[in-house]
Amino acid sequence: MPQAEALVLTGPMAAELQTVQAPDPGPGDVLVRVEASACSPGTEGRVARGIQEPGQTFPVVPGYAGVGTVIAAGAGAEEWIGRRVCSGGSPGLSVRSLWGGHSSLSCRDTDGLTEVPAGLDSGHAALCKMAAIAHRGVMESEIQPGEKVLVVGLGIIGRFSAQLHHALGAEVHGVDLDEARVAGLRSVGVPATRVASLADARSIFGDEVDVVVDATGAAAITDQVIQLARNVPWGDTEERGSRLLVQGSYPEDMSFNYQEAFLKELRLVLPRDQRPSDLRACLALAAEGRLNLAGLAPDCTPADAPAKFLELVQPGATSLSAVIRWA
Repeated sequence: MPQAEALVLTGPMAAELQTVQAPDPGPGDVLVRVEASACSPGTEGRVARGIQEPGQTFPVVPGYAGVGTVIAAGAGAEEWIGRRVCSGGSPGLSVRSLWGGHSSLSCRDTDGLTEVPAGLDSGHAALCKMAAIAHRGVMESEIQPGEKVLVVGLGIIGRFSAQLHHALGAEVHGVDLDEARVAGLRSVGVPATRVASLADARSIFGDEVDVVVDATGAAAITDQVIQLARNVPWGDTEERGSRLLVQGSYPEDMSFNYQEAFLKELRLVLPRDQRPSDLRACLALAAEGRLNLAGLAPDCTPADAPAKFLELVQPGATSLSAVIRWA
């Protein structure tokens, strides 16, 4: 079995760089030399705290956004050798994977591969996995050019949601409590405002808002987000309720004030992760320069990865992501 370096979570909020074994590729599988993997603070933060799944145990290798070059293949997959791909994670490591993306080798079946356009940086391609999650939400929101979109929470998914809605012709405004995140969205040409409370965001679009994107990942404030949606007048009207696009990721159940949502005729949109078409679309947008990824996530070496990862997933951390450069 080939040896690989991997970021291993050894316990709650404890991480080490360790040597692990990757499986040899079987029929239909490939072995990828991973060049870069991108960190997802929300989901991987829950893994680091041991709450991503019921009864979660350690040690575990997190990560779901790896990119690299295929260096070996099993029977039937030889055509992939030499191609640069988004490989996601690596499910067969000698240490349990959730989802095994932060490893210098990835062994998986070809159904989980997406080819990377020539010239696109591997770190940027890894970030496209998270962009694809936001893209799925944009597709499900059925956005139309000129519609008004309020994005609440400008972490990595909220940032991508704002950029992608904007790229499709919507009038977008982002809000966050953190000035650095607000400045980051403004730097790519999308208006954004730092708010002291969510109630302050109501004045941005008022009752003209068509889509409210909840990218906070904080189920406790769902009712406050619902307050930002349009108030639909009584009587005969052509106005429809706002769409609430729940783009955050939540390990627990969500609840909300039914009466408030009912009176607003709120339409709930719940996208599920991403489809291969979303990843292909985001890779193409990035390669064409229409999805700006510059300065979004700092690079780190494998040796620095444990400390950087733990810094990134601390509650209250404001950094959007980080890219581990494995090669």
